Amino acid sequence: MERNLEYTATLTDSGRTVKDILRMDFQLSARQISRAKFMENGIVVNGEEVTVRRVLRAGDHLVVRLEDHEAGSHQLIPQPGELDIRYEDQDLILINKPAGLVIHPSPGHYADSLANILVWHYGQQGEHIVVRPVGRLDRDTSGLIYIAKNKAAVRKMELQRLSGEMERHYLALVHGCPAQDEGIIEAPIGPDPTVWMKQQVCETGATAKTAYWVRERFDGYSLVELKLYTGRTHQIRVHMAWLGHPLLGDGMYGKGVTEDEGRTGSRTETEFGMERTALHSWHLLCTQPFSGERLEFICELPEDMMRLVGQGHGL
Repeated sequence: MERNLEYTATLTDSGRTVKDILRMDFQLSARQISRAKFMENGIVVNGEEVTVRRVLRAGDHLVVRLEDHEAGSHQLIPQPGELDIRYEDQDLILINKPAGLVIHPSPGHYADSLANILVWHYGQQGEHIVVRPVGRLDRDTSGLIYIAKNKAAVRKMELQRLSGEMERHYLALVHGCPAQDEGIIEAPIGPDPTVWMKQQVCETGATAKTAYWVRERFDGYSLVELKLYTGRTHQIRVHMAWLGHPLLGDGMYGKGVTEDEGRTGSRTETEFGMERTALHSWHLLCTQPFSGERLEFICELPEDMMRLVGQGHGL
């Protein structure tokens, strides 16, 4: 998707070059700037095509034309499907992902991923899209996830995610009732060498930090809010299992999971009626990558988790 970035120089910008604005304010990469330089009307000030050496004065109007190197995700099979879009602008799409839907094609899901549906959705409008998720959600995890529409946006959003400017809060149903109403788990996470894709708390792992708050206690399980400070694979699932309160329905890290179930990530029985890992991306805060507007969204619990919250008897 093509995207034009616009900027009006202020008094404090006087003497700065176009390149200064592109690198420091827009945070464009050298490759993105280079592409704009060689496009027709790629960099324009007050209607005149200029080089990045152009010195700006207060009131100058800068327009930069961005175009993805990839014209679209043409290798993906368009797949009709429903999208629960909660927000959309020139740079971002915010989607409420249902449980059971993978983000990208993977073994067994080559044509029925969120990416396939997005390609079909925008194809119906005559547009091409490269699917660039900001962060990730496991197949079983429901809730909010951002998709960036261009490389410049995904780069700035990833910087927000890494710096903590983007906040991600989840709701989970966990076994038992944590002794403390709130806490911070700081335990390094690394791969389990005996099981593909499985993670574990280990001394040689990468730094991982999760905050939690117990929102409601029931008979045998609890509703917990969690905030990620880092983004390790399966971080919430690993940390809560390590704490002694694995998520309901978790076939890999859950309570009573056998060795074989842990290897395949599946179990045969449900837990309290949960047929998938009880995790929901509930609350997102971030800054629009170019306008600077602070964005905040909350997504209601899906039916399967809400049923347990509604029928549970609080303690």
